[in-house]
Amino acid sequence: MALEKVVLVALVFALIACNGFALDEDTCKQNDDCKGKLSLCKDSAICVDEVCKCRTTILGKPTRCVTAYDCPFVCAPPCDKQYCDPVDGKCKCLCH
Repeated sequence: MALEKVVLVALVFALIACNGFALDEDTCKQNDDCKGKLSLCKDSAICVDEVCKCRTTILGKPTRCVTAYDCPFVCAPPCDKQYCDPVDGKCKCLCH
């Protein structure tokens, strides 16, 4: 019983830390939805075609990626690993 309570409390704190219940939500409707999703943008992130993007790339990185090293941002927790989607050439975050 005590273990169940500990697991429940840990789950609640994890959901609070994730800003809600959408762990892998990477879409947006307006620019305010992008706050905190791309933590290393030079300026604030903006919503373009329902995807959060930096206004300018960091360190002159290309807009399309080939490998994860081409991605101009660092993923915010709980999404700790960035990768390059080879199909569309976009940087994405892997969330657990």
